[in-house]
Amino acid sequence: MILRLISGAVGLATLIFTFLLARDLPPTEHDTGMFLAGYIGIGCFILGVYLLFYAMTGDWLPKLTNRNRKR
Repeated sequence: MILRLISGAVGLATLIFTFLLARDLPPTEHDTGMFLAGYIGIGCFILGVYLLFYAMTGDWLPKLTNRNRKR
């Protein structure tokens, strides 16, 4: 339970930080640093969503369907 609470807080902080970082970056710069910052922002966004998803479900590798596949 504590791990899920920490994960949710870190996930939310990561999403807020990514939004604030993307808002402050100049969009018209054609520098390598801006491209790297964009890729880091995308990675942080994905990580934040994953941590929030873990905080809600409690599974590290959640199943998106409830069906059991039996063959």
